[in-house]
Amino acid sequence: MRPFSYSRPKHLLPIANRSIIEWIFDTILAVDISEIGLVVSPTTRDTFQKMLGDGSQFGMALTYIVQKEPKGLAHAVSCAEHFVDGESFLLYLGDNLFEHGIGELVQKFQTEDCGAAIALVEVDDPRRFGVARVEAGEIQELIEKPENPPSNLAIAGAYVFGPDIFDAIGRISPSRRGELEITDAIQRLINDRLTVLPHTVQGWWKDVGQPRDMIIANELLIRRLKSDSPQSIGEDSSIEGIVIIESEAHIERSHLIGPVIIGKDAEIRNATIGPNVTVGSNCTVSESSVRNSLMFEGAEVHGVKNMEWSILGRSACINRRENHPQHTLLMSDHSSLETS
Repeated sequence: MRPFSYSRPKHLLPIANRSIIEWIFDTILAVDISEIGLVVSPTTRDTFQKMLGDGSQFGMALTYIVQKEPKGLAHAVSCAEHFVDGESFLLYLGDNLFEHGIGELVQKFQTEDCGAAIALVEVDDPRRFGVARVEAGEIQELIEKPENPPSNLAIAGAYVFGPDIFDAIGRISPSRRGELEITDAIQRLINDRLTVLPHTVQGWWKDVGQPRDMIIANELLIRRLKSDSPQSIGEDSSIEGIVIIESEAHIERSHLIGPVIIGKDAEIRNATIGPNVTVGSNCTVSESSVRNSLMFEGAEVHGVKNMEWSILGRSACINRRENHPQHTLLMSDHSSLETS
């Protein structure tokens, strides 16, 4: 997610005008988990804390756990051992989104005798993922990015563990890339004859690790929202599909094609917006056509006739003096672009 992740952690980047991590909080709260330990780096802790506080605004209690060095996912889990305090727990990776949440995964762990339950998803090319070999309803083996995958079941970003996982982490060695891998720790549980259960995820799953993934996730999330009756659209503008317009947005002589979100205090003039666009708060779009794109707060687009599959960072600005067939752009915070 560079260059956006240079100025803030990717988990705090907005999709459908909410940060990724806020969507994840909704998913976790839906399974009645309200005590969350957020594993962060020393350099990002203050940024997370400034935005998320103690979690009370989301209906939860947040504890910040610092992983001093990036030694792998299993190492990150081990940093939370004191927080977990001998209980079972959910591990949720902060860039994963599930259409139907994780309720069935958690329920499987709670109702069946097992050491862990792992979310899996069917994928077209499992060679790009960690893959599970499942026999007789149990995970027998986990293989990282196999050349000859034993199944099409990739490991998604949600796991439920009993406290035995910490002992397993203590008995693994760093992988070839020098990290403690959570797949190695789970394999240790399997080798110790603890039952590790699979849960195949239904509906869509997005690992929001690249710009195109964010843009696709944006559409999926907007489609889940309810469209309010727009109060700020004049007779000279039109709407079709799911369109959400936040307070004090101003729209004139424009056409909005859902799914679209127009953020608070945004200004849209002589423009076509959508489909699949989120315009952040205090953004401006004029004399332009924008589709399949995200604009973070304060971004501006002027005179761009066909912008698509683009992400504009906070206060980024594009001014166009002459027409051009198409633009695809990734602009970081406070960037400025003028073309002629």
